[in-house]
Amino acid sequence: MRHTFLLFALVLVSCDTSNSSSGDGGATTADSGPASHPLCVTDDAGPGFPAGIGAHCGMGSNLDLCATDSSSCETGICLWHGSDPAKVHAYCTIACEPGQPNPCPPRFACKAQGCSMSPAPSVCVRVAADPVEPCEQTDTILPGRSPTLRSVAAVGGRIYLAGNVTGGGCVVLTRETGESAWSLIHDKPCVGFVDATNMTAPDAVFFRVYSGSTQQLLRAAGTTVTEETLPPCDGDPNRCLRSVEALFVTTAGELRGVGRNHAGDDFLLRRGAGGAWSVERPLDFKLVGITALRRAGLAASCRRATDPWDAPQSLCLTGDGQTIETLELPAGRELGQYLSIAGQSPDDLYLYPGAGSVLHRVQGLWLEEGLPVSKRALLGQLADGALYASLESWPADGGAIERALYTLEGGCWQAQPGALDPFGLAPLEGKRFLHLSSSSKLCTTDLY
Repeated sequence: MRHTFLLFALVLVSCDTSNSSSGDGGATTADSGPASHPLCVTDDAGPGFPAGIGAHCGMGSNLDLCATDSSSCETGICLWHGSDPAKVHAYCTIACEPGQPNPCPPRFACKAQGCSMSPAPSVCVRVAADPVEPCEQTDTILPGRSPTLRSVAAVGGRIYLAGNVTGGGCVVLTRETGESAWSLIHDKPCVGFVDATNMTAPDAVFFRVYSGSTQQLLRAAGTTVTEETLPPCDGDPNRCLRSVEALFVTTAGELRGVGRNHAGDDFLLRRGAGGAWSVERPLDFKLVGITALRRAGLAASCRRATDPWDAPQSLCLTGDGQTIETLELPAGRELGQYLSIAGQSPDDLYLYPGAGSVLHRVQGLWLEEGLPVSKRALLGQLADGALYASLESWPADGGAIERALYTLEGGCWQAQPGALDPFGLAPLEGKRFLHLSSSSKLCTTDLY
């Protein structure tokens, strides 16, 4: 059984003066106000094991086992493990005493390490890898055509793969979740590549097909792919649609899109009968880093369309696409290059501004989450709604990027074993997800 202990709690950062409504993602205090989420630890194999054991850290050695002090590890120790069964090789661990009962967590054993300058003579060493699902090769799905599959998505009990094949074709394949045989449901010539980032609707997946200066939009639902009709040009080439940047569902349950023309102007798109899209209205803002929120609405970094390109960015939120709200961040925080957003709605979202700590906006308040400060945080949600944060630290000596994974559950952030690169994930049931690797493999992984 898992018992959760709170390590520390952070106080409210600030409140904004914008209109707001109650969110559903914040913890509450005895005063019935929202509170931030601290770190937590578990005692699955005995109390007292800190969070972060097994998280990747940056290190190397010619010895099989070498431990050193590490400020990037919550445990304070980074271990180089040349024969690590999980193939991570450098991970955070703790000191231990051989012979003591339960000195290490499951799949770890107390062993002596070989570096004389180490903070401890013996540390917890991984002896068994965490269970993972095997990966499957994707370059053999279409024999002789050398597919380069760029996008994976899952909706309605089906998995979709899309990409390019030798000779300049665009393909879409699908299969039911849990099945192994793929069906080719779209196979047509194209010039560009296929992408589905921010393009998943409740009942379908939309694929952008880039072909030079124009874009096609494909809709995959079940085993059928149809080509959508995008708004026609009005005579001025600069006003022609260049791309559909993102799709989102409004608070009224209607599908909307954000389009961009060749002049760089953004506008709201509406999908009509038969897949015919039209321009609903121009937007007063230029949006960057658009994130469709899980229940309704979208969030993005933005500036007014009339502002110069180097004007400071604001946080833009909308639930219906008609009214866009701009919010100020807490004092001393600003939006940066590594912005990441995830959440349920404009009233309940998590934000990594680009530096420092993760923030949570709920009930009109900004809360500072109890996650460690990182160089970069990538936020996302799984199919069951669980929020995850993949934190990156970049060693000053230019070593390997260090990643640590946390999930929000039970009122606190729980450290998870291993690491996760959240780009290009397709959530499945529960805590399972799909991702395409750089070596043409489709991997199914249980988060925990």
